[in-house]
Amino acid sequence: MSSEVRKLGRPVLQIEARIEALPGADSFAVGRQAVLKWLEQSPNLRVTVPKKAYDGEPFSVPPEHGGAMAEAVVSRSPIIWACQVVNPDNNVAGRVWIVEIALYAIGPTVRIATRVSCAAKGDMGFFLPAVPAFVRGLMDRANLTSGGEALTPQPHHIVDSENLEELIGFIQDEMRMLPILVISKGLDGWPFDPNILAKDIAGLAFVYTITNEMSWELTNQLSKPWSVFNGACRIYLPGFDREAQSPYDHPLFIHNPDSSFLPGRLRSAIAQLSVDSPVIYKRHPRFTDLRRDLIDIESKREALDVGDLKASLALLEHDLALAKSAEDDWRGLAEQYASDNLIALETIEEIKRENANLRGRVRSLALRADAVSEDAHWPSSYAELPEWVSNSFASRLVLARKAQRAVVSSQYQDIKLVCSALEALAMAYVNMRNGLGRTPFEQSLERISVSDEPIAANPDRYKKEPAYWCQYEGRPFFMDRHLKRGISRDSREALRIYYAWDEETQQVIVGHLTSHLPTDIS
Repeated sequence: MSSEVRKLGRPVLQIEARIEALPGADSFAVGRQAVLKWLEQSPNLRVTVPKKAYDGEPFSVPPEHGGAMAEAVVSRSPIIWACQVVNPDNNVAGRVWIVEIALYAIGPTVRIATRVSCAAKGDMGFFLPAVPAFVRGLMDRANLTSGGEALTPQPHHIVDSENLEELIGFIQDEMRMLPILVISKGLDGWPFDPNILAKDIAGLAFVYTITNEMSWELTNQLSKPWSVFNGACRIYLPGFDREAQSPYDHPLFIHNPDSSFLPGRLRSAIAQLSVDSPVIYKRHPRFTDLRRDLIDIESKREALDVGDLKASLALLEHDLALAKSAEDDWRGLAEQYASDNLIALETIEEIKRENANLRGRVRSLALRADAVSEDAHWPSSYAELPEWVSNSFASRLVLARKAQRAVVSSQYQDIKLVCSALEALAMAYVNMRNGLGRTPFEQSLERISVSDEPIAANPDRYKKEPAYWCQYEGRPFFMDRHLKRGISRDSREALRIYYAWDEETQQVIVGHLTSHLPTDIS
């Protein structure tokens, strides 16, 4: 079953860190000992580790009484120690956990890589990803770092302005390799125990807690769309860039007082982000591949040492057979990927049809509405406008990411007029496109002294200009019309809202606001 399990194993989480042992200790030996102690002492594994393993020798231990089986391989040059543990799940029949650990000595630096995978013959069922206990054990015995920052099983606490400045600097640090999870305090206290979650995801992310007072200051510095407050949690991914990204790129989790699922959702999300990192996955091969490569290297060395020509020829034939086998494997994978791609495309089309049906139902319920409720909250700043649009005009009008980035830096002085113009597009214009007549749309624009016009007498002239294109759901849209008010070139006084109509989703796609786009063809 083990070979089948390894083929079916799906990565659940992966960790990469640097080990810095305490003064006088060997970092490589400290890392290896932490793993071996975990194999021996974990009640879920029950592995009898041979004494030679502590001296750095390879070993293979079969399962005993339904426990785990473990295997380790060693390379002297390059210096590598790798171990794999295959452990049947005690609660779900047929489900197996695979833990792969590798230690690499690169000069004075020792790096550790860990990958946890889940495999099952049938449905894997529900589970929460769990970091192996030896990772926390290593944090006690040595310093584990990622990108030069210490990894700990405890959260960092933001309680004053100095702490906050350090956090903001760390969020924006281009060298950061792991996500930052910020847990904000609500009016009724913490949404859950941050200490427990920090322990559960130790090694996968940096965890911070932030008080109510510091949340306000964080909002002042980053703006509301990028902040986190009132019991919510936010994951700031590596490569944070306010200019090139949208706030939606950094997931926000709202706390529901009636729900106890938030810690599990965060734990799963953080683990999935580690699996989605192609850098870690490519840098650290699977144990089975590493073992095969190390055995080949050692065999070739032995053959060269004795000068046995026959052995060398046999090794070359063996390499050729491996290459042929690998080619067959890649062909099989290519065929499988082609099949999976076809299924995925069919699934996407089915989802699109379901979305179209749902949007149709929404339109049929709201088609005759001609304004947002008077009680609706109007944004007081452009930073709040994308969220307001999303909440107010679902299935009628969306801001493309290009528009979301542009509006945050808008200088137009009358934000209420901008909101009124968007409302006219979302309500009266959409109703007009659905056959309810043009008059209400014209009247809504007349009330706010805004006109709706093509971008030029011949809009096709601008189709080669990237500025007049935007994307939504991976599809390009040419913005051939705009709402306008004023003729000044001063962006504080003239309003422009460039948009397109999406026949597929039957809604308005706003691609740019509130300033002029270039009008000269270069």
